[in-house]
Amino acid sequence: MQKQFKTVLILAMVLTLSAGAALGQSNFRDISFREAVSEANKEAKLLFVDAYTDWCGWCKVMDRETFSTEEIGEFMNEKFVSIKINMEEGFGIDLAMKYRVSSYPHYLIFDKSGQLLATFGGYLEPQPFEEKVNTVLLPENHLPPLENPMNFDLGFPDFYRNSFKKRQERSYPSAEELVAYLDEHTDVTDIATWGVVYRFVNDGPYVEKIVANKDALIDKYGREDVIAKLSRIVFTEVKAAIKSEDEGAFRAALQSADKLLGEDAEEYKLRYRLYYYQMTNQWDEYAELGSSLANDNLKNNAASLNQIAWTLYEKCDATEPIQLAHDWMQVLVEALPEYAYLDTYAATLYKLGKKDEALNAANKAIEIAKETDQDFEGTTELINKINAL
Repeated sequence: MQKQFKTVLILAMVLTLSAGAALGQSNFRDISFREAVSEANKEAKLLFVDAYTDWCGWCKVMDRETFSTEEIGEFMNEKFVSIKINMEEGFGIDLAMKYRVSSYPHYLIFDKSGQLLATFGGYLEPQPFEEKVNTVLLPENHLPPLENPMNFDLGFPDFYRNSFKKRQERSYPSAEELVAYLDEHTDVTDIATWGVVYRFVNDGPYVEKIVANKDALIDKYGREDVIAKLSRIVFTEVKAAIKSEDEGAFRAALQSADKLLGEDAEEYKLRYRLYYYQMTNQWDEYAELGSSLANDNLKNNAASLNQIAWTLYEKCDATEPIQLAHDWMQVLVEALPEYAYLDTYAATLYKLGKKDEALNAANKAIEIAKETDQDFEGTTELINKINAL
């Protein structure tokens, strides 16, 4: 009897410990989308969908580094019924088609009736993730409501569905097939037609139709969705200018940005310039844009400045652009002494041949990486390069 009691006691302790572990991470329930909407309704919570694919490495990092943390687990479990959906099979394809999801990781937040409130994507560390969720859930940031939110039988063509399947099963429409569909479906604001246009159309006469219906599309699908599409149309022009090595075509693309993007144009024109100068190896102009960003708002542009400096380190051998990157990174690490920024700062010092200063910055980066449990293998490799100077 005593032995049986001990067995029961041990089992109870194991179950208690297991329950405690579950409380320390986000609880993703193994239920369908419709069941999750029902549960959200019963529990007076919102529904959070983690949209993933089998090949998405950053989805796995998100699971390991963000969703598994106690702080995010507590935040998510209190606010949401959460589920995961593979977007390249079954109902996941229906969800991807309706809400035009094609990059991962991606997150969709619904109210208790299944109405989509917000969507965003990308890997985010715990605190930025929580801040982003709170921001997109502000009432003024909610997406426009759609009629019949639980309806997924929306008349999408087969070629559209096929483009969302797993890579080995995926196919895309021919130019003739796409033109034939668009000739027959002339209302760009219709959800099926908008999905097709959003996924496949980046040039041609239908662009003018998007521009002509811009306000109506924003009213129906939200500003971010429409601006994202228009920005990709301009980006197609930018890539064509790079391919043809035509500076005039690039200037024309920037004019298109003004026409298509309106008040959002300046933000995107900066991105286009950075990309254009990088792809055409105009490193002086590329670095000057970085300096302008640093002078405009160093802390708010920290991540972008770090990326620009790292690109210069990797691809540019001219001294002056590297010196500009060094200058803004020096100020940045004084204001924000984070691992990634110190690592890049050390790289610029190495590229300038400043061995002792580079070693000092690299070692500081490693110290911070150890304190914050970050991988610093790349910095160790950099130190080997520095020692070889």
